[in-house]
Amino acid sequence: MLLVGGAISVFPGCIDKSFDLDNIDDTARLEVKDLTLPLEFTGAVTFEDVVGDLEAENDLVHVDADGNYILIQDNFFESDVIEINPIVAEANVENFDSEELTFPAVSGVPVDLTALNVGEYAKFPFEFDFDLVDNYIRDITSATVVSAIDFKVQTGLDCKLTDLSFSIPKGMDGYLESKFNGSFDPTTGKITFKEVQVSATSPFIFKFHVTELNIKEAGGKFTYHGNGENGVFHLQNEISLNEGKLVALQSGEAHIVASFGLEPIDIKTISGSLKYEMENITEYADIYDMLPELLKDPQTRLALIDPQLYVSVDNPFAKYGCSASTKVTLNQIRTDAADYLPESQKSVTTSAPVEIVAPDNFPGDYYTDTFVFSGTEHPTFIYDKFPGAKPVLLKNLGNIIYGKGLPESLEFVFTNPVIDSDKVRNLPIGKPIGRVTGRYCFYAPLNFADGSQIVYSQEQTGWDLSDMVINKFEITTTVTSTVPVDVVLSAHPIVKDDRGNYIVDNNVKVSSTVIEANAKNKPVVIKMEGPEVKNLDGMKYTVTLNSKGNGGLLGENSSLEMNQVRVTVSGYYDFYDSNDEGE
Repeated sequence: MLLVGGAISVFPGCIDKSFDLDNIDDTARLEVKDLTLPLEFTGAVTFEDVVGDLEAENDLVHVDADGNYILIQDNFFESDVIEINPIVAEANVENFDSEELTFPAVSGVPVDLTALNVGEYAKFPFEFDFDLVDNYIRDITSATVVSAIDFKVQTGLDCKLTDLSFSIPKGMDGYLESKFNGSFDPTTGKITFKEVQVSATSPFIFKFHVTELNIKEAGGKFTYHGNGENGVFHLQNEISLNEGKLVALQSGEAHIVASFGLEPIDIKTISGSLKYEMENITEYADIYDMLPELLKDPQTRLALIDPQLYVSVDNPFAKYGCSASTKVTLNQIRTDAADYLPESQKSVTTSAPVEIVAPDNFPGDYYTDTFVFSGTEHPTFIYDKFPGAKPVLLKNLGNIIYGKGLPESLEFVFTNPVIDSDKVRNLPIGKPIGRVTGRYCFYAPLNFADGSQIVYSQEQTGWDLSDMVINKFEITTTVTSTVPVDVVLSAHPIVKDDRGNYIVDNNVKVSSTVIEANAKNKPVVIKMEGPEVKNLDGMKYTVTLNSKGNGGLLGENSSLEMNQVRVTVSGYYDFYDSNDEGE
């Protein structure tokens, strides 16, 4: 270099001054061929953890007991609040008064009211029509209710009534409210008082609180029309004063009038049959945003071997005898339709609804049922966070994230969830009952199926060959791989622009080398030839994992190591006359 520089400085002094020197090239060039850069100059080039330290980088990737990487995305879900609208009915006639039964009474002499046909005077038919504003109810066999029947018997004189009995519908159950001791037999519907005191101005009154209805026995009829129409519930029966004896405390004329008042019937719970169709439950997993940079390369294509979807459902209606069912759907969400590949699964769904069965007479608050959705009917592995999960076939699940790059998100949809049971018991009416809640988990070992591709890059800078123009570049090394699939290793030069920014020059042709799965000390040569490269400052190494056949699990011990690295370059240095203006 010194000799060349000296020649440049002497040469102008030997030139005839009469010549026009403006067009003479006074540049000298030093050719460099196969210059070997010292190893410490290139730095260590080691790809430990080809897939990066995934577990440390994000919350989605975990390491199992065998050191394999597992993609785990889980979250909780809940339905809208489930509620059956109130069911309340008023009687067609609120109050009934009997005809007046008049007869003479002698003090101390009993009068048999049965012989006077008091039951014919005091028999009162009634009807209730219930307005059902929901079409969920298919049948009502029994119900707990809030209602009451008010009884009043006027005599018109001071007396006592003995062995007095009334009849209400047999299907009504409840309790008496009275200052006199009475009894009620729910099997016959008889209300009996052994003895009560009545004055001419103070009638005998009591109340029967209705708490339960056996619909058929009480004279009720439920009609379900189907086709989404609301059912019709009609209750028709009668109340009567049946029998008794009157003993006047002074002689006179008795004027017996029986009155009955029917309060509205407010149904609080029902037993029977129900089909409650809920709104779809939809959740989104923004997998793309949470995955490591390694898997975000636009060239990434991921087809997974035996991923699984776990769903654990807490059914708060099991204690009411309500079973449920739903289909489960996963949708791949991409904004650009061109990113779907022919093998992509835009959507996968169960072929039939999944049954969530309520055990008979379940005593707890929540019954939990757990499922594992898999591309195989009999998965060999069950995630320990979901013990006892029931297998459900979900075909083509492995390609639900396959395409050009990764999808923005996965959409989890519980499609047409429905509570459908003929064994409903004591289901609350007219107030929020609860929500179907649970947890879902997308569990996918990083075990790539045929057609998968992962592109991983690592940059190395600081070479600072800014004075040399490179026209040939060669890296020789030995590579040891613990990656279970073949790997393509290539490189592109990194140059500095005028502002000192690093730029990857993708226009330069760079050879690539296939590193076979689990290769040991494989000799590798990476060559760069073609357009000249100026301001070379480093290299971007690219590792491409292409899965063929059955793929292979990636784990924390997967690595690609380049050892005994030797870098040789060819090119030239240009030198200019220091007397030139600006040089």
